[in-house]
Amino acid sequence: MIKCVILDDELLAISYLKLLCEQIDDVEVVKAFNDPKIFLKEIDSLDCNLCILDIEMPGITGLQVAELISGSKRSSSPPPIKNMQPKLLISM
Repeated sequence: MIKCVILDDELLAISYLKLLCEQIDDVEVVKAFNDPKIFLKEIDSLDCNLCILDIEMPGITGLQVAELISGSKRSSSPPPIKNMQPKLLISM
């Protein structure tokens, strides 16, 4: 089972991403965030192995968030990053 966390500042985008994830077997959305600061506070306590990050957000980009969490206790090495579409970043 892939346990996924979503971060996007747009609620409509979060709803759409949840809907897409629900259509994929073995993917569970554990939690969704619309605030990067809250996401960064909680990510270490969540049981997940996939983060879907919005690249363009006010204050911090998804690339910066990926860089911050790659150094967290959840990861022993930088995560592989795939740019799936212009505003969607997948980091495992």
